[in-house]
Amino acid sequence: MSLPHPRSLASVALGRAARLATRFRGGSGSAFPGLVVERADPHFLARTLKQLPRGVVVVSGTNGKTTTTKMVVELLRGQGLRVVTNRSGSNFTRGVVASLLGEVNAFGRLRADIAVLELDEAHAVHFVRAVRPQYSLLLNVMRDQLDRFREIDTTSRLLRTIAEHTSDGVVLNREDHRVAAIADSLQGPEVSFFGLGPAVKHHFPSDDDLHSESEVGADESPDHASVSAEAPLIPAEVVLSG
Repeated sequence: MSLPHPRSLASVALGRAARLATRFRGGSGSAFPGLVVERADPHFLARTLKQLPRGVVVVSGTNGKTTTTKMVVELLRGQGLRVVTNRSGSNFTRGVVASLLGEVNAFGRLRADIAVLELDEAHAVHFVRAVRPQYSLLLNVMRDQLDRFREIDTTSRLLRTIAEHTSDGVVLNREDHRVAAIADSLQGPEVSFFGLGPAVKHHFPSDDDLHSESEVGADESPDHASVSAEAPLIPAEVVLSG
């Protein structure tokens, strides 16, 4: 067994002290300890997650991240795996660090097999450049994020970057053509798809379903173009049929 990293001991102590101080002042202390550790020890996140024998799963997309992450966690735990996740609900990197502070021992040792992490699209890009995930699950791109990312193509590119930094497997939503198109640029990881059956598809509208062609506009980039109703259906390994 390898010796604990000397800096991890100090970082865990610092993070836990920050959590206690925040709670003493009446706050929830959920993400602040992670921010403190990030600034004091920028490599804590990568160093800690590197201990996981089965690596990291990243879940990202506009909508549905929290529910999907919980489902994946329960499925993996049902297979007997020890799973660490960012339960606090903070889907920025500091939220992941805060969650890890509650999972490691005083020496920074993480007793888990795999991490399943819900990450905001923009913060996920920073995360995957520091910690390469083994798997990523990319859900959708919806227009209600435009206030943050200015245009829908920007969000698509963020998800593409996540996929391109994934080592083993990428799971994509075939019903969102912007997400499904990410497969075209991937060479390393194995690509799988999930989708919807006809009986339930109307319950889960895509961005194109929610916005008419007149709203989209004639000056859209190619990434914006609505998928044709005549386009062939991408085969999916998992299909929700109701």
